[in-house]
Amino acid sequence: MKTLLVGRWQPFHKGHLELVKAEAGKGDVIIAICSANRSHSLTNLFTAGERYEMITGALDEGGVGAEIVTIPDTGNHALWVELVRRTCPKFERVVSGNEFVRYLFSERGFEVGEPKFFEKEKYNGTKIRKLMADGGNWKEMVPKGVAKVVERVGRDRLRLAQRDSFSKNE
Repeated sequence: MKTLLVGRWQPFHKGHLELVKAEAGKGDVIIAICSANRSHSLTNLFTAGERYEMITGALDEGGVGAEIVTIPDTGNHALWVELVRRTCPKFERVVSGNEFVRYLFSERGFEVGEPKFFEKEKYNGTKIRKLMADGGNWKEMVPKGVAKVVERVGRDRLRLAQRDSFSKNE
């Protein structure tokens, strides 16, 4: 069975890598980089290309394979599900931490599952972005390939996104 893992991966962390490994043990995996058209904001800090680079580096490091696709937001839930279906290789199952995403796919007849997160309290994108902004120890929470991308992009982007989000009420 081919499983689609749906997420923003902002950033891709060790918990995500463990999820991919677990799902790959059950069959083929497709990783959907969602909100691919969004970046440089507090919740969508990295570009789709940067996230793709993070994920491929992490998968190589973890010794696991998966197909990777990018999916933009559409602003229309029904159209978005159809876009995902048409963009991705054929899949039978969808796994997402977002309850609404699971609902949308189950409405369309897909088998859906909730991810079994690895140390969810420790490995959390919001927490990791906050540690990055505050100069905390975030590197231990991400694979080395991800840390390289973040170092290259720079934590300044996060600080600027934080400042900008206050003016836009993001």
